[in-house]
Amino acid sequence: MRRAKNNKTKEEKTQYLVLIDYDGTICNTAPYAYESMKFAIQMACEAVQINFFALNINWENLFHITRGTTEKNFIKSFCFQYNIPFNRFDYFEERFYAARAIWFKNMKSFRENTYDTYFPDAENFIYICKKNKNIHLRLITGNPKIVMKERLADHLMKYFIDHKGKLLGSFGDEALTREELINKTIEDAIKNIKNFSVKKDDLGFAKNIVYIGDAKNDVFSALNSYIKTVWVPSRSIQEVKNILATDYVIFLKKLLKDCFNVVNRIDDQLVLKMLSLNS
Repeated sequence: MRRAKNNKTKEEKTQYLVLIDYDGTICNTAPYAYESMKFAIQMACEAVQINFFALNINWENLFHITRGTTEKNFIKSFCFQYNIPFNRFDYFEERFYAARAIWFKNMKSFRENTYDTYFPDAENFIYICKKNKNIHLRLITGNPKIVMKERLADHLMKYFIDHKGKLLGSFGDEALTREELINKTIEDAIKNIKNFSVKKDDLGFAKNIVYIGDAKNDVFSALNSYIKTVWVPSRSIQEVKNILATDYVIFLKKLLKDCFNVVNRIDDQLVLKMLSLNS
């Protein structure tokens, strides 16, 4: 006697989208990254016939007010602050991005130590995620795409490209704010990842999207987008303990519970639990 066929289809596993910042989160940003931006500003000034040396640029202030945003915002802030002619904005921006990429390309050919160094916990987290076909990694970075193609090491690049070799994520030449980059990436994922849709909890937070970043601006951009958020402000256990003890973090943890975590390692069990990876 034939056994009746089981017509029940297997329940599809949840598809997770992981949005991960680069500088300070995956990469231990070295001072030369900022030197490359200074070089690119100088080249862009020359391209629009502005005397770079006469500008007396306050780099500390410029980097401070644009940290955690995008290089498009960095350029906009610079152009307004230092009176770059409005009709030259677009060309200035174009030459800035190109010069940044050229700087990394040229420096790599002369000095091996210009390669970015990566946090071991970040590399381990990426490897863990890529073993699971239901987890989709995307870069969210203030760097332009042409710069990331030069900066991102080959052993990690392969985890952030599609079958056509396209670098996946949203980049600093595509929007002014981190929040715009986040929302742009989510929209792209809905269109292009098979069976992916945003699942929300009672608070309206996306249950299957996680953002991981190191800057406070990043964190609030992600929370404003109503997605689960991991803040990695430092790799120091003590520094993270101090931050966890602050009033506003205590409030956020009490309000958001498992939607918000502060850790010193990206491969922390709290983060893996957000992706159903530690069971």
